[in-house]
Amino acid sequence: MAERRCTDARWRVAVVIVAAAVVLASTGRAQDEGRIYFTRAGEGQSHIYSIRPDGSDDTRLTHDEDMWHNMPAASPDGRQLALRWNTPDFAVSGIAVMSHTGSGLHMVVDRGQQPAWSPDGLRLAYVCFPDRGQRDLCLANTDGNGVTILTRDEWDDQSIAWAPDSRRIAFSSNRDPAFWLAPRGPNAALTSDIYTMDVASGETVNLTRTLDHEGEPAWSPDGRSVAFSRGVFGTASLHTLNVETGRERQLVGPEMDSHFPAWSPDGSRVLFTSFADVSLYIVDRNGDRLTRLTTNGGVDHVWFRATWASRDWSLAVSRSGRSVTTWAGLRANRTRGR
Repeated sequence: MAERRCTDARWRVAVVIVAAAVVLASTGRAQDEGRIYFTRAGEGQSHIYSIRPDGSDDTRLTHDEDMWHNMPAASPDGRQLALRWNTPDFAVSGIAVMSHTGSGLHMVVDRGQQPAWSPDGLRLAYVCFPDRGQRDLCLANTDGNGVTILTRDEWDDQSIAWAPDSRRIAFSSNRDPAFWLAPRGPNAALTSDIYTMDVASGETVNLTRTLDHEGEPAWSPDGRSVAFSRGVFGTASLHTLNVETGRERQLVGPEMDSHFPAWSPDGSRVLFTSFADVSLYIVDRNGDRLTRLTTNGGVDHVWFRATWASRDWSLAVSRSGRSVTTWAGLRANRTRGR
């Protein structure tokens, strides 16, 4: 009898789970496409805005007229944003954290920029200046404590992106000796490659190894690909690279001067900033369909990096050790297994 009651209870739990899944699907919550956060600048101001992926509900989040706000990076659950926060003269400059609504903004790291939130939600990677010279890479807890310097050398390291496993980062650097030995053109000072680094060991791998300028990497949710820009400002194209096979695909040509890619939570599309018309665009990951998201409104224009955050908060499944599983991650894994 006890065994039967246990079996009945399991069936009731299963029915509840299935019913919940049906409700989520019917209400569209499971298809939540998240929110996009970006910088809009003009007339000496720089603020963070939020918009839906269909271009609706364009909302300003920051309002301090004495400070510049840019380079937003969303936390894994989409509830918080890390961003660069500075005065126009950079007398005060660093990384701040606020809620996704713009409330509770506070400084956590001094003199940092280009923050990237680890997928396990525990740390921030960012560009730092430990010797007040070249840009290096640092890690800190999300409250700014526990700072670790990952690189401290003569090379210029920047544009950090976390792998979904929170164990590796991608970044751009001019550290390859081939750059300094080969004949180079007028843009030689801007030459860089995309690298990965094992955070624990510090081991680096050069993914692109060219004499072009490659930067602004963004890791896909399934961990298989990195999106990046190639070319200097004015002629940059948008690409993806399969980290395992080395296969590369061009998504957008140099005519759009494409920068700062960011993946959709399900990995099907890539958001980027076009400096040809200082607007945000979305392109399918195969490059087939291009959609303009914002319009350059006179003196106001999109600037710097944007971020595409998941808003499937109620569908977060578990957090264990150094990994976090979310609905977006489950969808990415399911797509990869097809």
